[in-house]
Amino acid sequence: MATILCIEDEDHIREDIVELMESSGHKTLQACNGKVALEMIVENSPDLVVSDITMPVMDGRELLVELRKNYPKFACMPFIFLSALADREDVLDGMKLGADDYITKPIDFEMLANKVESSLRQIERMQALKEEQFVKLFNALSGNDGPEPVTAPAVEAEQEMKEETAPAADETEQPSTSEKNRKKIFGSVFQFDNISSAEDQLGTHRKSILDWLEEKACCFLSKVLPTRVSVTKIPSGGILVCYPDKDKNQANEKSKQLAMELENHLQDDQLNELARKTSISRELLAHLAVVRETIYETDIGLEHLDDPDLFSAAIKEQIDKIHTDESAPARLSASIKKNKGHLVQLTLIKQNRDTLPIKFFNFDDESRKIIRSSFALFGNVNLVKAGYLIDIHALSLMEDALRKVSQNETVVIDVHYETLNSDKYIELYLPKFMKFINNTQHNVVMNIRAIPSSITSLDLDDILKPFGKHAARHIVQIAPRMIETLANSGLTVPSIVCSYSELVRSGSDCSPFSKAKQKLSQAGILLVLRGLPSENEITEFSNYGFDGFAVNRD
Repeated sequence: MATILCIEDEDHIREDIVELMESSGHKTLQACNGKVALEMIVENSPDLVVSDITMPVMDGRELLVELRKNYPKFACMPFIFLSALADREDVLDGMKLGADDYITKPIDFEMLANKVESSLRQIERMQALKEEQFVKLFNALSGNDGPEPVTAPAVEAEQEMKEETAPAADETEQPSTSEKNRKKIFGSVFQFDNISSAEDQLGTHRKSILDWLEEKACCFLSKVLPTRVSVTKIPSGGILVCYPDKDKNQANEKSKQLAMELENHLQDDQLNELARKTSISRELLAHLAVVRETIYETDIGLEHLDDPDLFSAAIKEQIDKIHTDESAPARLSASIKKNKGHLVQLTLIKQNRDTLPIKFFNFDDESRKIIRSSFALFGNVNLVKAGYLIDIHALSLMEDALRKVSQNETVVIDVHYETLNSDKYIELYLPKFMKFINNTQHNVVMNIRAIPSSITSLDLDDILKPFGKHAARHIVQIAPRMIETLANSGLTVPSIVCSYSELVRSGSDCSPFSKAKQKLSQAGILLVLRGLPSENEITEFSNYGFDGFAVNRD
């Protein structure tokens, strides 16, 4: 039995439709115009809508526009329009907006009944297809075939790994200063990540727009913050703000507050000036001015804290060192070890709360904060090296993590795209990966992280060739801002993964996922949201097209 919402301003027609639907065994709801219907849809989530087009207050077309624009949860709800022959243009407009079918007046009730049943069967088929896709995904990701021998390069990483005994990434080397003369300092990294996703649209304006945003951000932050606070540009892009007198919780709250205030400041009339200079639409510029904030943690000598100039100079020295010093990535890895970093198990759950025997693994929260803040400051060379070191460290931690995982479950192994695409690091990573594969009884899936927006299936196949059969079971993880680009790219993978924390931290709008979902579904690609703190979050994100959720159940 389905729930059908009947919207018609003429009472006798509406009552006839209701009688027809109820005689077919369905539950009905009634509304006399689009405004009343919108409230009913939000409250009751009907399975299908039969709606007149021409009505007072809010007509059927306006209702459909409102639903598609502001209520993505109902983006795929079937809509059947009722229309007089004279309203042909309205019907065509409605079909363009996403209406599924229409009936002309006077109503042929037998035809209406058939169209309703056909639409309901289509809903069932789509649900069944989604279930089938999950079965195919699981079968693709957790095949029972054993490991294939791979000829690994005879390159050993022991010498490379000696660097990991160096000081932690958030420490500036001070041989003559003891730890008791240093203080833990917290700060905020503010970046404009959407710049990267709009490079094609920006062309030669990319650098000037980023420079403009950073300059405006520095001026604003310097104006609203006390002189004791350090405000410094990051060479790789962004602003680092360090607070000499705030603990971690205070810094976290201040970071969120400043990110909101900074974004509001940039979204104000500031953008009109830039739009005039560059001839780039204000809408796109507003998208570029979205601020992503990340907490930063370091320590500073006590002698630098009382003088704002000395404090800022010490922070600037650390930024430059982390950006270019080749030993900084190894110190990051050592820092995670020093803090007893470990992996947290995530369970893959479908929309209907069924559990799949596939496990993801995240670093613990403290380790992830260290990684995020360091990655924000690394230059390109250090970013690649740090990604590789994080990848092999995760492999080494999997041994302990897998003790809590049944052998009939599939485990997801993270590896950065740049690790695989680097001649140097693929030779170091491959033997360690194969050693892990040969020592585990679990089925393994590769999750390739941080892939570029320009990636093609041929590119991906090429860099995965050294892994032989094991590469046949792979998925990709992208930044949330890349979802529409990837949906249009033709990339062929079983699943695309996005990070919950990155989605929330960047303040990304989820509506692009709804827009991309149709193309991804047609290609048989499932969307997985990774790292939800609890199952209570699933309902909200199901509305945006996510098929599965990797949830922390601890």
